[in-house]
Amino acid sequence: MTVERRVGNEKIVELLEGVSRSQIIKQLRPVGDASSAQMNGGSDNVVASFKELIKRQDETIATLNHQIKNLTATWLHRKRFVKTLNEGIEAERELAKLKQEMAERCQIENDRKQAEQPHIEHFRSASLPAVAEQWQQYQIAQLPNAEEVVVQQLSAQVKQLEEQLTYGWQSFEVQGASLAQTSAQLVEANRKIHDLEVQLAAAMSNAATVEGARSQIRDELRKQALRMLDAMLRFLDFITLDAVACYTV
Repeated sequence: MTVERRVGNEKIVELLEGVSRSQIIKQLRPVGDASSAQMNGGSDNVVASFKELIKRQDETIATLNHQIKNLTATWLHRKRFVKTLNEGIEAERELAKLKQEMAERCQIENDRKQAEQPHIEHFRSASLPAVAEQWQQYQIAQLPNAEEVVVQQLSAQVKQLEEQLTYGWQSFEVQGASLAQTSAQLVEANRKIHDLEVQLAAAMSNAATVEGARSQIRDELRKQALRMLDAMLRFLDFITLDAVACYTV
């Protein structure tokens, strides 16, 4: 895009205001009289003014062309930026869409796995014992004296179970003795609690020391109860662990 050079009528009239009609005619129809030199001087001034005007317009045109070039470059840059921005927005939308699709697929896959998990567990629980038994029978069948080996294995297992049962009974007897001891301690604790209650009742009659005695007795009762409760819990835990161990074996 360029700016064409134009000289307006107003500029021409402005430049011709100082030139009379006779001077213009003489300029157009030159004669050889003495005043021709003056007219030539006036026409030179007009031509110089036209040249100056044209020069200024050329400079203005150059400036405008430069501005147009800069504006065009800016517009192209902004156009590319907008295009890149739109492409980025579209890419983000596609990425968000892909993420959503992947999340949905993962959810469907997780639901499928959860639905199949009970069947897999059932298959494992049903197949593993059978496979183990088949493998054991295969191993036994490979031995030269299979029946004798089986009898020896069963005898060893019976012996091991008898040892575990003996240990369990011994533990039960020990725990029974410990329980009897704990019961005796509970009886003794109840007796002490009764004595403390009697002391508390006696202390209630004394208004000056009732609060201190009550606090002391409560602390003693709390300590006794906590000790007995801790002993009972340890005893029950021990019995439970032994029972679980024997049952597991």
